[in-house]
Amino acid sequence: MKKTILLFIGLFIAANAKALDVSLDIGVIPNNFKPIIEIKTNLPPGTEFTASIVNPINRGGTGAGAWMDAKVSNSYIVRFVPPQPVPAGIYAAHVGMHLTQGQPKNVLRVIGNDGELLTGDYISTMPGVGRGIYTSFWFEVATDGSVHNFAP
Repeated sequence: MKKTILLFIGLFIAANAKALDVSLDIGVIPNNFKPIIEIKTNLPPGTEFTASIVNPINRGGTGAGAWMDAKVSNSYIVRFVPPQPVPAGIYAAHVGMHLTQGQPKNVLRVIGNDGELLTGDYISTMPGVGRGIYTSFWFEVATDGSVHNFAP
């Protein structure tokens, strides 16, 4: 009897689950050589992300970079701030959602246990892992600390 009820509840939830077309409005904000990557999104609060930036040597850079973790806030914004100032130059930025298996339960209810409810341009499938969110883009930190955004 218990198994039947749990199966029914699981089928009910699956039948009522809706796809989430993920939106990411990405910007880079100047911050005294600690550029803030800010993403406005429709993902649920608590969704965990990682971002990295690197000033590539093959683009005339120093190889400087940073790795940052952040969560979607209650105002549907994710902000990444490097722990140390970075030198002026062009940066490659990579932003990705942590694996679905490590996301909080409130997030999994929206995106699915394997990210199966995620749709849109930023979604990628990793065999054996599930679906996730990934994007990359370029930006420049000028010698005066201002930031020039490039399209994601």
